[in-house]
Amino acid sequence: MRIPVILVCLGLVVILAFGGLWMAWTLFAQGEAVAPIPAESALNTAAVAALANAERVEAFRVDPLSHDATTTDGRIEGYRITATAPAQGRTFAARLGQVLQDERTYYTGPAKGCKFSPGVVFRAWSGGSAVSVVLCFECDQLRATTRDEQGWVVHEARADCDPGRAALVRLAKEVFTEDAEIQDLVESR
Repeated sequence: MRIPVILVCLGLVVILAFGGLWMAWTLFAQGEAVAPIPAESALNTAAVAALANAERVEAFRVDPLSHDATTTDGRIEGYRITATAPAQGRTFAARLGQVLQDERTYYTGPAKGCKFSPGVVFRAWSGGSAVSVVLCFECDQLRATTRDEQGWVVHEARADCDPGRAALVRLAKEVFTEDAEIQDLVESR
């Protein structure tokens, strides 16, 4: 008796899919997928230094579908600004810096398959240099761009920040008190 080729192929697909799921589950169960990494690895030393000495933080809501790196008019890191929160001082800057410098904020697991769709940007200022942290709460990822006193990009980094989600959501809620979408964010999933 011959087995149709389509059934053999379907069987292989099912076996491979379950094998991949089993491997991912095993990694998570053993804790290997959430190993902390140094903030300097997730960001860079210039970003960490700027965050450690930040005097103020600007906070922006952005349209995730509006990315256009060719213009800066009404934009931050290429995203159209839809709302601006009141500037925050050293106390807020220190708390933001603490979260972003904590190695437990970052995730080193399997790659995510989601599309980066940010809604919040924090820009921390230290003297004339700045670190912009673009946050996506859909997939818990961030992009950090460090700029020098002339506005030139010194470094760009991307990181998964699933473990830091709760702290980052609390900071966003603190500055966007009137924003229903931000206030509806959950701290953990």
